[in-house]
Amino acid sequence: KLSNGLPSSQQVNLTVNITNSTGYVVNTSTIQNINIPANSDYYENISNINTTLWNQDLYQITAQISNSVSHTRIEDLVFKNKTLLL
Repeated sequence: KLSNGLPSSQQVNLTVNITNSTGYVVNTSTIQNINIPANSDYYENISNINTTLWNQDLYQITAQISNSVSHTRIEDLVFKNKTLLL
């Protein structure tokens, strides 16, 4: 979710990096020229991230928007394998 509390629309670029616990970037997604209308929220999905080679780990998601200034948000992602016992 991208929010614009300004009275004019804003055009931004979005970059999302996912990094494992050793600092290796396992995924980078970039979307350019997103137009966020004035005083509104904008939702952007990033999908089709291939996780088949990921290990169980604590990953860090870093989302950065940039135009004339940059804003960054960081969240943790715990990635675990699930086992089904019958």
